Amino acid sequence: MRASLLIVCALLRSDPRAAEKVDLLHALDLVRAQHLGPALTALEKLCPVPIEEVAKAADRDVACQVRMYAWVETNKPRGPKATSRVYWLAGDQAHKRGDLGLGEALLNVAVQRDPDNAMNWHSIGLVYKDEGKRDLAIPAFQRSLKIDPREPYTMYWLASTLIDDGQLEEAERVLSDILEIDPSHARVWFRRGEIYMIRNEYKRAIEAFETAKKKGVPRKHVAAKIRECERLLGKQ
Repeated sequence: MRASLLIVCALLRSDPRAAEKVDLLHALDLVRAQHLGPALTALEKLCPVPIEEVAKAADRDVACQVRMYAWVETNKPRGPKATSRVYWLAGDQAHKRGDLGLGEALLNVAVQRDPDNAMNWHSIGLVYKDEGKRDLAIPAFQRSLKIDPREPYTMYWLASTLIDDGQLEEAERVLSDILEIDPSHARVWFRRGEIYMIRNEYKRAIEAFETAKKKGVPRKHVAAKIRECERLLGKQ
């Protein structure tokens, strides 16, 4: 509930169509809770077209898209996995557009419908990370890895979020696990370099960044880090 209120407050401050988005988030809360009747009533107000035209309107309007999904779930249910998939796709698209609040709400429906799907937890973890909600991102990535323990990209984002959260030892452990699964994962070395920088271990950081460069991280990303390490090393 607190997270939903924070999303609402952020929207009201930043978006001229905030009232409509708040109503859509409320409708999605109803969908997530499987209160589909009240959800459809709310969605019809946001997408006031005849039901036979909803599918066409869904191509250009998220409220109509959600109304279509809720109507299908009510009248022609296809099972939780298929239902989860359409909400995941919509949430992933919202995230890629930069609409984090909507992406979170849609992915919450996907997670509720199919909580044993690792990609659902991975995707909502990415949204939480981008929102700065590390306290939610970390357990989401961890839940994804309980389902699919050897998924290196989920492990990478978990490690990155742990670094941002100051949990450096745990992040190092996860980064080492990634290299056991995928030794060519170059950005692991980049993140290791950042850990060493935080610890003021600048020689080790330079070595890690150099390894990252050799393994394929673009030079422009690495060069600035190496220069900063050399500058700081000169002050020690």
